[in-house]
Amino acid sequence: MKRMHIPGLPLVEIRLPSLQAAAVPPPTTAGAGRPADWQLLLVLLWICLAGCDGCRRDQTLSKKELEEQARRQTEALEVKELVSVPPDADAQVVYAKGGHWMETQQIYKSNRDDLQVLAVGSITRGPEQVILPGTNFRVDYARRTSLPKGQSKAVELRFFVPFSGSKEDPFSMVSKRLTFRTELLNWPLLTPIQTSPSLKPANELKAHEFLLIAMGPQALGYEYLTSRDAIFWRGDELLMTERTRSYFVIKCLPEGGKYRFPNSMLSMTATAVIVWDDVAPDDLSVDQQNALLDWVHWGGQLLISGPSSWSRLQSSFLSPHLPAAKASSVDLSTADFEELSAYWMVPDLSVHPAESPLEVTGAPMGGLRFELSQRGHWLPHTGRLVAESQVGRGRIVLTSFPLRDPRVYQWPYFSNFLSTGLLRRHPRMLKRHPESNQLAQYWARPFTDSEHDARLHSNLRILSRDLPQIALATPPTDATGGIGDAELGGRMRGQRDGDETEVMRADISVRQAIQEAIKASNANTPPDFTDEERGVPDREPLPSSPDSFVPVSATALNLPDAAAPGGEGMQWGGRAAAWNDYSGLSMEALAALRKAAGVELPSRKTIIKLLVGYLICLVPLNWMVFRMLGRLEWAWIAAPLMAVAGVFVVMQVARLDIGFARRTTEIAVLE
Repeated sequence: MKRMHIPGLPLVEIRLPSLQAAAVPPPTTAGAGRPADWQLLLVLLWICLAGCDGCRRDQTLSKKELEEQARRQTEALEVKELVSVPPDADAQVVYAKGGHWMETQQIYKSNRDDLQVLAVGSITRGPEQVILPGTNFRVDYARRTSLPKGQSKAVELRFFVPFSGSKEDPFSMVSKRLTFRTELLNWPLLTPIQTSPSLKPANELKAHEFLLIAMGPQALGYEYLTSRDAIFWRGDELLMTERTRSYFVIKCLPEGGKYRFPNSMLSMTATAVIVWDDVAPDDLSVDQQNALLDWVHWGGQLLISGPSSWSRLQSSFLSPHLPAAKASSVDLSTADFEELSAYWMVPDLSVHPAESPLEVTGAPMGGLRFELSQRGHWLPHTGRLVAESQVGRGRIVLTSFPLRDPRVYQWPYFSNFLSTGLLRRHPRMLKRHPESNQLAQYWARPFTDSEHDARLHSNLRILSRDLPQIALATPPTDATGGIGDAELGGRMRGQRDGDETEVMRADISVRQAIQEAIKASNANTPPDFTDEERGVPDREPLPSSPDSFVPVSATALNLPDAAAPGGEGMQWGGRAAAWNDYSGLSMEALAALRKAAGVELPSRKTIIKLLVGYLICLVPLNWMVFRMLGRLEWAWIAAPLMAVAGVFVVMQVARLDIGFARRTTEIAVLE
């Protein structure tokens, strides 16, 4: 007999057979000795159910203890807010644009231990994580790194922002706002280090909105861009129509002699314009320099404020692409801006019409006198104050005057010069809204009412994303650089959202639009705008201004490879470098893969013909044959044989290869 005491349980006496008895059991009747076995099983079951007081942990912590635990975790790991790259100097925000990759950065500091971590990020809309359109996949973005004790470290993550997939309901009680979620996991255990993930709501740009990045030690001086109508268009004062915003302005300052700038063009496709002012090229890493050059070659526009930047650009990575080879310092006066003022000063019919040329008052304006390089040329109608060069598809624009000088950007017609001159965008005009009769800003004809078309706000294009489907099927048929009559005469198909309902289209025939613009350009006469389109019925155009028919913008300068203002950019499909699963190159690759797989799906007509033919053979023809033979019962035997024969006929007609090999066929595109 043995006594066993287990903490938390009453004293239990267990009788166990002795070793000697176990070795030579005495003769007993059946069932003897079983009570001891049952007692042992009951004790073990009791232990499993009740547990052990010696091993139990008190899980009830007071509020004060929980706060102390959270404080220790906070002190052990410092986490700053997630920001986009490049970050804005005024606000630590995250901006995102559907269909584009975005680069983010978050700073961590471990105060107690050296940590090996895995940074994990995801994107949510409201309470749910986003799904890649057309799939059932939810994607996490991860990066493994180390956090040395006592040192701050910036962890960068790239996110792909899918399209929303559905239009947001303003009356819905559930918010669908885009939110970035990040957390740190211990490596290799993958246990959470933070008590809760970091959540950061994002400012989501619309399809036609892009980034304009002002870089330099004095980037805050470009705050004026946010209020210019070239950036944030004039709208109906009664708010009958939504105001168009072309660019979201980011002011990027150096931090510790370095710029937080994307390391790859992959995360720069949402950027349309970069203003470069007194930036030291060595402040950018080699990857950042290569990303900037790639971005320019694919259509980015780099505006360089010459007087503060010229000396730093000599023998830099940008010097082979600059439009000027030499420059000398000069003082600019009002006389130097006469040609620029005369051409870009058009009447603003929304206010009392008055001519106001650009005047240099007060202290002299420091400027430069350029000598063009082999690839450079003067921007027309600027009095040789602005030089430009074509770099791939993009442009580098170099001004001989400072873009931050108030005497320049406070000129009433600076927005006109910025939009149509420096950026070479399509001209704009004021037009009365048909319901409110208020003046609002629109693109000039032939692209009126296309204010939300992304192709008119950014020149960036990627062949694999923006090539129209018709481009590979129909070769150019004229000298204007067209991509086919079928496409130019009708719709242009672009990237669809998840609901696959929105198809981008031109407002009118693009071919007709280009022909009208060419005709107007060759005749050197303005299109016949009505008084209502000009905005003021009793106002006659100024005879000295060749572009007075456009109230808020002069005629756009022809791009080097375009036959008409804006015509070349509108001949592309897609949404200006946004991710596009339905581009011409994507569909061509899909067709090539299907051909390589040896699978040709039958058409609807073929299926209907086969089905009708099978039913005819199975019922009337089968019945007639065996009725003539006098063996009608044999028709039931012939039916399954006819079904087997029908299978072989379908295989032959549809040309389906059912013996698929287990292999993967891929097509890689080098652009």
